[in-house]
Amino acid sequence: MTAVEWLVSQLKSRYDIDIERLSVTDKAKKMFEQQIMEAFDNGDHCIDLPDGSWKQKYDSPEQYYNETYK
Repeated sequence: MTAVEWLVSQLKSRYDIDIERLSVTDKAKKMFEQQIMEAFDNGDHCIDLPDGSWKQKYDSPEQYYNETYK
C-alpha cells in the first residue's frame, strides 16, 4: 500500500470522506510513481567512479529523501 492509498483509506474510514471520487487521488498516485521512476532513471542513488565502478551517493534512504524532496 502506498502512502497515497493509505491516506485515502484513512479519510474514508475515519472521516467518511469519499476522496476517491475526486481526481486528486489519481493525480497524487501518478505523481508518486513518476517520482520513483525518475529517481531510478536518474541514478540518483549512486555515483560513477573513474575506474568504472560506483558507490552509493547517500548514506541512507532518509538522506536521499531529505535532499531530494525537502
